[in-house]
Amino acid sequence: MTTVDRDDREVRDAEVIDAIDHLQTIGLLDRAEAAENVRSFEMSGRAVNVLVVMPDGSGFFVKQGIGPRGRETVANEGIVLAALQESAPDLAPYLPELLHADSRRGRITLRLIPDAIDVPSLHLPGEPPLLGVAAEFGRALALLHRAPVPHEMPPAPVPAVFLLHRPRIADLAEYDAAGWRGIRRLQADASLQSALDDLAASWQHTCVVHHDIKWANLVLAGPDAGLLGGLRLVDWEFAAVSDPSWDVGCALAEYVWHACAAIPSDSSADPLTGLVAFAAPAIDALVTMYAAHCTPDVRITELLDRAARMTAARIVAKAIACFHPSEQARGLEIASVISAAPKLVLGGTACGRQMADTR
Repeated sequence: MTTVDRDDREVRDAEVIDAIDHLQTIGLLDRAEAAENVRSFEMSGRAVNVLVVMPDGSGFFVKQGIGPRGRETVANEGIVLAALQESAPDLAPYLPELLHADSRRGRITLRLIPDAIDVPSLHLPGEPPLLGVAAEFGRALALLHRAPVPHEMPPAPVPAVFLLHRPRIADLAEYDAAGWRGIRRLQADASLQSALDDLAASWQHTCVVHHDIKWANLVLAGPDAGLLGGLRLVDWEFAAVSDPSWDVGCALAEYVWHACAAIPSDSSADPLTGLVAFAAPAIDALVTMYAAHCTPDVRITELLDRAARMTAARIVAKAIACFHPSEQARGLEIASVISAAPKLVLGGTACGRQMADTR
């Protein structure tokens, strides 16, 4: 639970009361249940989250956007989830269940995911990634990218990482001293900047994209969920029509980052030494399942090649967020190596070998 100061405690109390009133109004909770079952309150920069857990483990998750931008993104999450639950039944089991959405107020109510386990906690430093999770991750992304595009869904802007080497005045308050140190390092790498520019210039708005893919937005439901290990993609605030290779590249970046973290930082070896042996089985499981569940008209070789290049961009964003100078420098070095030779990301996989054979 997030630590809050006095002003934030006042916000917390008001939002908890409002969430309980809301659950009662829409008929999901009675007053006696509400008095005993508020279990958690969390605040982020964009939303207030109230979790109500019943004695049997079931419950509700109420998400209320903060400020105009927060209300806008939470409202978008409700619109996207409602559309996908209706139009993409194969994908629905990978989604949190939307129970109610109020676009005007920027509030959504979801069914609590039972016994949820966040995926980052399952990937301990130095331990190989879980193959089953990787395979379901790839399948979920493919089913998302083949879902019908709602008519009202707008195209997404190019992610901010592609503009980092040319920061705007408005960006000054977005980064601390460590972030600006990383941006200066990025500005010293002309080839990496050029690669980011090329990807941004060729951005494709072709399908529904989650647009914030990372392990932190994956959870596993408990054993009673009854679906392939119960993987769920959560936090759909930024979902929009965009480039599917960005989602896949961000997924690949999680495995690359995890693998590279297993290599000692004081190692004199190449920064990607051991990557193939360590991460390739999981990456292979992800891209194989993704390729198997894409629509037939997808040019999978081109998409995966582009996704490998997107991996470098996502690694840049992760590196910029690092506080420690050596970790930040190493992350940018890894991004630069991948940008120059994206085949390294897929080289140890069956799809990567097939791509090499067709060139």
